[in-house]
Amino acid sequence: MNPEQFVLVFLAAATAAATGAAQDCASRPDGYHWDTACTAYWLCKGGVLALSRTCAEGTLFNGLMCVPGALVECRPQPPAQQALDLPKDACLGLNDGVHRDYLRGGCSSYLMCENGKVIQRGECPTSMSFNGLTCVNQAEVTSCGHNSIEEIPSCSSSPGVSSTPSCRGYFYCSAAGVRSQIYECPNGQIFNITTQKCSPGSSCTPPLLNSCFNKTDGYYQDALSSGCRSYLYCFQGKAITYLCPEGYAYNGTTCLVDTSFECPYWSSDCIGKSNGYHADSSSACRQYFFCLDENRIRTLTCSNGRIFDGSKCTPKGHCPAAVKNGHSDCAGKPDGRHVVKGTKCTRFVACLNEQRAATGSCAKGFYFADGECRQSGACQEL
Repeated sequence: MNPEQFVLVFLAAATAAATGAAQDCASRPDGYHWDTACTAYWLCKGGVLALSRTCAEGTLFNGLMCVPGALVECRPQPPAQQALDLPKDACLGLNDGVHRDYLRGGCSSYLMCENGKVIQRGECPTSMSFNGLTCVNQAEVTSCGHNSIEEIPSCSSSPGVSSTPSCRGYFYCSAAGVRSQIYECPNGQIFNITTQKCSPGSSCTPPLLNSCFNKTDGYYQDALSSGCRSYLYCFQGKAITYLCPEGYAYNGTTCLVDTSFECPYWSSDCIGKSNGYHADSSSACRQYFFCLDENRIRTLTCSNGRIFDGSKCTPKGHCPAAVKNGHSDCAGKPDGRHVVKGTKCTRFVACLNEQRAATGSCAKGFYFADGECRQSGACQEL
């Protein structure tokens, strides 16, 4: 048979296989399917054939890709309902592609995810394990399921995969806040939170802990705010921010007129800044905060190692440089609170080392005098 004849025969066989696969997709769920010999496979999406391939000579399809035949224990196609019986949230927070089946645990199960949904589930052949990319001999996966790599935080973020503080290990948090076992990257590699795969490297920036980390459910003062005007409700490690009315402060239990409670938290981060979100340069812009009337009232953290570029969280971007405080409201003034000129004694400034540390305002009907808000008194804007 000459080369031209071989190509024609090959194309005819491939066309026939594709036709059969197309007909087969009409009754099969989305995902990969293969023939009984594990030499040909096809991908179904929405009942339509997305691709059809034949493995090269000496290789077989292992449920993910064609690999040397010696590494594959060819098994019949799993029942169609097997893919439909999976937990619906098994792919939440995961990139499109192949991942460990974190909710099942172990090192032999894997999932194919698309748009946060499971479209295929697979199991490595006996004596083989899934290494995060494909099925390999168990001897090549020596660090699966260890929980002693380092101290691991509990689930406190939205569903998805996270890295350990050193990035040597990684784990999955379900929608219910249940943490999977810990998986460890091979020596010389770290877990890349963006690609959600192990890649060459030795260290990473540790994850930032949110305001509700390791706290029981309930209300708390916002230690990152200024003036105690904002406070948090922690629920399963997640923070919901609330705001007291202007001129009031949260004392740990309720909102009070700020004359009856001295807030222990002060921040100058919003001095001179417009209302809105601003990058926190002290966290390398991994965090950002909301400014309202020069008070810092809410702090948020970009997920997956991204940074806040001034308008949004992005994988790549420039971290705005810190802006030095150039205000003179406190120049020559002792530490403490002082009235702000031009506000008719309704606003005040807190000074520390002749620098403005924070600002505040009195509630309606109160006026700032003698270091605090009073219901009556002469206004002296000195």
